[in-house]
Amino acid sequence: MQLPELLLKPEAGFKSPADPDRVVVQDATGHAAQQLGRVLAEIARRSIESLNLYEPLPEQDAFHKCRSLERLLVGSNRGGKTLPAAVEVARAVCGCDPFDKYPKKDGICYAVGKDAKHLGAVMWRKLGRAGAFQIIRDRDTGLWRAFRPWESRDAARSFEAKPAPPLIPPRMISRISWDKKAESIPSVVKLVTGWEIHFLTSKGDPSQGTAINLAWFDEELENEEWYAETAARLVDKRGLFMWSVTPQVGTQSLYDLHERALRQKICEHPSIAEFSIYLSDNRHLTEQQKRDFADKFVNDETVRVRIGGEWAIHSRKVFPEYTELKHEIAPFSIPDSWTRYVAVDPGRQICAALFLAVPPPGDGKHTGRCYLYDEIYIADADADQFGNEMRKKCSGQLIRAFLIDGHMGRQTEMGIGLTVEEQYSQALRRYGVRSQDTGSGFIWGSDNVDARLLAVRDWLRMGEQGTPRLQIFSTLENFRAEIKRYQKRQVAGRLTDKPDPKTPGHLMDCLGYLVMYNPRYYDPPPVKRENYVMRALREKEERKALKEGRTSIRLGPGRRRAL
Repeated sequence: MQLPELLLKPEAGFKSPADPDRVVVQDATGHAAQQLGRVLAEIARRSIESLNLYEPLPEQDAFHKCRSLERLLVGSNRGGKTLPAAVEVARAVCGCDPFDKYPKKDGICYAVGKDAKHLGAVMWRKLGRAGAFQIIRDRDTGLWRAFRPWESRDAARSFEAKPAPPLIPPRMISRISWDKKAESIPSVVKLVTGWEIHFLTSKGDPSQGTAINLAWFDEELENEEWYAETAARLVDKRGLFMWSVTPQVGTQSLYDLHERALRQKICEHPSIAEFSIYLSDNRHLTEQQKRDFADKFVNDETVRVRIGGEWAIHSRKVFPEYTELKHEIAPFSIPDSWTRYVAVDPGRQICAALFLAVPPPGDGKHTGRCYLYDEIYIADADADQFGNEMRKKCSGQLIRAFLIDGHMGRQTEMGIGLTVEEQYSQALRRYGVRSQDTGSGFIWGSDNVDARLLAVRDWLRMGEQGTPRLQIFSTLENFRAEIKRYQKRQVAGRLTDKPDPKTPGHLMDCLGYLVMYNPRYYDPPPVKRENYVMRALREKEERKALKEGRTSIRLGPGRRRAL
């Protein structure tokens, strides 16, 4: 009950005999005084509720104002990521978000943490326990406000600061269902607004079937399926998603969101936005506290991730130089005059091939660049499948040379008596696929792994033109997936410079063969004009071959042409 309402109620006073319309407040005795005391006490309690006293730092404030469907809070430990995310949840479920991003009543929020301990000790503690931040009485007004240790007047009175009340006031909580009450691990928290917060652990299977209004992931999760399933739950109600995290493990689903946020930075209304918050920017910790925390770590990689907020996945990537923004381009039609090469990795589980085009020198914006424009990726393939796919891909193209994994190509398959290279060469001849330099045969690619990696990194770095030498068509889905997941091998917990054999690298090997071959541009051979007699003969032979089911025609001694 508000104070003006109390004073106008009849029981709060008596009517003056001289003026019946005038209400006179009683002395501070009786029932009215008790009501007045309760109202004043409630006003005092609400005036120091955390959501009223919270003062976000600039990047945190930008996060709160952002209306993107997905938001990432990424940075170092102790940078201040979990607090603004918890404030968002508290504002939503209490129906008091100042930017009206959520329904006022009857919403559902998923709060997902790594495990049950994280739910209780971090996420619920931030929401439902005192101490999300510190408060202090203002010396001038005497009112409570957020503690500002970076200001000298507050720093001198740090002993007067005390923990702020819970972000979700107890008066707003209707009921709590506990998973483990003794350990303060909630299952579902229901509020008087009708909102519900479901606390879920990433160790379990993603929750299905419920449409939700808000999802909060805190730190990296164990099961990467949680993101995809949660995204589906948000669609119906156009719900909002946020993830507060220090990328210590650097899971692929999280990194994919990071890259998508980078791509949309230039958009006026991005569907996803990323906010970087670092320990160095956290004004609520003193410089000494920051140094003390940083001194706890001696491993350089740990310092870069936990203190610098770098992505751990970067240090494990074989090619950290590769980014979508710098290297991927929209596909275009490769001119016939460009020189083309194909590298093949004839694996038993995956047969892969990569197509590279080299433009002529002095060709405007293409000068000094090379383009990966096509790929082959066949699971459980044999030589015949490879040959048929190459016929489709190379039709109408002039290929300069075919390269192959020499180590794999030299292996002989039992029962056949032919090497893998011989089988693949026969398949190319059978389907009428040839190159200028190698015919239907191959040149062995370099088997020097270290040299291949160095050469590829050099092609990925920025060149004199302000762009890297290597450009990749965005349609090469398998190549893009491989290069993002191509990681270094770990031995006894230490990273090596060698690729991890457990991560797919078929197209990465093809790329290494191409780069080490040092592909050059060659002028295309002059076009031979076909006379009318030869054209009639060719068309007759093509019709005959189609009837007989052949894939090539013969136009004279030793002259065979693919259909």
